[in-house]
Amino acid sequence: MEPIYTVFSILSALRNGAPPHKIGVTLGGCGLRITPRVPFWLALCRQAGLINDRNPPAVTGYARQWLTRLPDAQIISLLEAWQAAPAHPKNRAARKILLIRLKMDRPLSANDRREISGLRALGLCQAEQLTGFGRAALNLGDFPSPLRAGLWRLDGRRLSLPHLPDWGLAWQLERFLAPCAPLEYLLTPQTLRQASQRGDPQILLQTLEAGLGEPVPPALMAQILGQPVLECREGTVLTFSGTQELLQLRKSNTLRPYLEQILTPRSVLVFPANAPRLLRLLERRGIYARPAQEEPVPAPEALPPPPKWPTEETHAELRRALDYHLRLQTGLSILYTAPNAERPEERRITPLLIEPRDEYTYVIAYCHTRRGQRTFRLDRMELAELQTRKP
Repeated sequence: MEPIYTVFSILSALRNGAPPHKIGVTLGGCGLRITPRVPFWLALCRQAGLINDRNPPAVTGYARQWLTRLPDAQIISLLEAWQAAPAHPKNRAARKILLIRLKMDRPLSANDRREISGLRALGLCQAEQLTGFGRAALNLGDFPSPLRAGLWRLDGRRLSLPHLPDWGLAWQLERFLAPCAPLEYLLTPQTLRQASQRGDPQILLQTLEAGLGEPVPPALMAQILGQPVLECREGTVLTFSGTQELLQLRKSNTLRPYLEQILTPRSVLVFPANAPRLLRLLERRGIYARPAQEEPVPAPEALPPPPKWPTEETHAELRRALDYHLRLQTGLSILYTAPNAERPEERRITPLLIEPRDEYTYVIAYCHTRRGQRTFRLDRMELAELQTRKP
């Protein structure tokens, strides 16, 4: 069904705003090579009523109905559009003569050979002979029994559609997701964020479940709907006597890879496969692990009072705020300017560790906005509270 997929891809690209002269490049980026060139297919789609005559052309309402038709009806409509596409009557007559000669199995002229490439693109000819589908389209045989559309397959973050998908359902999917390869789509955090900007996430979720024939995995469903995700990890929690001890150990290039999953300013999570190796490395430094004992939780009144914000927003105020929330293990809002970003982005973070590296100071924190541990450079941060108080 390569011609149907070609038409489907061109219509989808137009619907998503691709200029006609860039459709070949857009589809080539996902591994689809258009032959003949795009103008041939645009003329075919226009004649078949799938796009209008505007400049740039827009997809018509009939296109969705056409995609849900049986393959034989789709091919016959494209064949009729191919016959009627030329503007000059002489060229239309030449295509009609070509079909008669193919139907009667007669030798082709030089002019016929120039026109036959369109029939090859539609899968109706191979070399200078009609294919089984071509013979059926010209009433010389029966179309094969239509195959049942297969179910979609989800492998991790990659969604694959069968060679013969439900084109109407695939049309709905591409409203949200662009293919990374023919009939393949990536369900990454970035593509799902873009999908949520294109339409209702509930519709995307319903489309995926209809294509897969089963419920979407809970973690993926939560990400599509923007819901919190509870992540459970197994491992050993190491709690050091103080923050400075953890900072000092993280200066070692050997130890730092084992101490990346920071839970609190004094605690890290070590995965089971890494724990024996890390404990041996620590013992060589004279640091021995012992079972943890429960410590009393301080009463709320024992916590230090919140800092009094000075009137002038300075670097020192940012550092005091971070130290305060690090000590209490509470969250604060910051504005962070990422590298190559045009403007700062507001983040809600809970600081876990502040450590100097070379000439910069870094803040390792749990980012509630991104729902994961992130590392921020201190000189790229601002307090969001200060921005809201500016006159």
